[in-house]
Amino acid sequence: MENEVSVQDLISLSYEQKPIEFQQAFNDLLSNRIADAVSARKVEIASSLYSGETDEYDDEEEETVTDTDITDQEENTDG
Repeated sequence: MENEVSVQDLISLSYEQKPIEFQQAFNDLLSNRIADAVSARKVEIASSLYSGETDEYDDEEEETVTDTDITDQEENTDG
């Protein structure tokens, strides 16, 4: 496994004024954290799909337009 970068490593590189190494270490640290967050979200979504739970979005009833509604609208715009 790859040697993980810590915030302390970033501080050391900054203090030693090594901008290229700092940038590489920062990018590694950030990409590791993003990958971990994405993986955690995937697991969360998969578990909610298989458990039958719904997320924050609820199915709302769709409004259906009836012939009566169209007739009423036509009468209101004709007059």
